[in-house]
Amino acid sequence: GGYYLLYFTRNTIEPGQVLEVLTGEVTRRTVVRFGIWNTALHLLTYPFENIYHFLPWSMLVIVLFRKDSLKRIRRNPFLRYCLLLFIVNIIPYWTSPEAYPRYILMLIPLIMTAFLALYFEYRKEGLRIVPWVDGILGGMIVAGMVAGIIYMFHPETKNLPYIILVSLLLIISLGITLFFYRKQAYHRFLWLAIGLLVFRISFNFSIIPSWEKSHPAVPTRSIAIELAEQTADKPLMIYWNPDFQPDHYFHYRYNNEIFTYYLSTAREEIIRVGHEPLPGIYFIAQWEHIKHKDFKVIRKLEPVWQVPVFLIEFN
Repeated sequence: GGYYLLYFTRNTIEPGQVLEVLTGEVTRRTVVRFGIWNTALHLLTYPFENIYHFLPWSMLVIVLFRKDSLKRIRRNPFLRYCLLLFIVNIIPYWTSPEAYPRYILMLIPLIMTAFLALYFEYRKEGLRIVPWVDGILGGMIVAGMVAGIIYMFHPETKNLPYIILVSLLLIISLGITLFFYRKQAYHRFLWLAIGLLVFRISFNFSIIPSWEKSHPAVPTRSIAIELAEQTADKPLMIYWNPDFQPDHYFHYRYNNEIFTYYLSTAREEIIRVGHEPLPGIYFIAQWEHIKHKDFKVIRKLEPVWQVPVFLIEFN
């Protein structure tokens, strides 16, 4: 309440408009939109999706396999609080079929605190579950070394400049990391973090450059740059017919945001929305917005969108 009190004293936006967006967020990601089947499937797969997205650290979930894990957490007031806070706050995302990993970044430290506390407690007691955890995490460093071999033979990366050098440096670096990971048990997670950093650097010099050939954003960028050059001599806007009501969630946006980004970057200006069919200005327009207007088509844009979109000029 205090947040919104301050917000509305400093902004001219109507409270109803903010409420409309909030209610849109509440309903558009739930069973109301996605149906019972998709929601039920999400309830089953969501925990495993998060284990995948937060690797390698999420493999510490193995510590919960011991029967007394939850009892140990309940005995510790701080860990009990972390777990309770995590469980209560994960519910909206677990029950929403449209939930992305970034949505729960603030919750991950809560559950990881419990996992790490159990891990170090079990290691102090010399329990058998600890070598299993260490072995699986060490195996991920080995998997990174295998990836270095794959880089040299995969069709998407094998022709990249310096890929052999990148692969060899990755294999050697992770080999050294694995050696110290095994030797220095007390610093094991530090060496795992170093291995993760090394692998990420190799990713930047292998996978990301390979996207220049295959990523769907590449042709979108090319079209945007071409359009920026073609329209350099005149103002450019997005046309929105005032007879169309804006979407309550996306408002006046109907174009591809990746395309808009590259177009705005190439023209060095934000491409704004216009409601007046003014002559002497280029407009990017959806067919439904202009089919009853007097205009000439400069260019039909490639299928960046799911609907026909044109570069036009009103007569």
